[in-house]
Amino acid sequence: MASQDEVVVVTGGGTGIGQAAVLRFAREGFSVVATGRRQEKLDETAALAADLPGEVIGVSGDVSQPADVKNIIAAATAAGQLKYL
Repeated sequence: MASQDEVVVVTGGGTGIGQAAVLRFAREGFSVVATGRRQEKLDETAALAADLPGEVIGVSGDVSQPADVKNIIAAATAAGQLKYL
């Protein structure tokens, strides 16, 4: 099991395969920064993970936009040590 100070960033974390990856990492105890363009979907993913060992933080943004990438990385580094992107 991972330590919660180990952080994973998952793009497209609000739906589909991205959401499944977020939930898997959270189940393993990682803190997860889930990114995507729709905050409401990220919030739904975080709610699904509420009872899992790892924390899920939803950060909306478009990874093609440099300012959004800065915000995503800032959220990840604030949560702990970035391990996987």
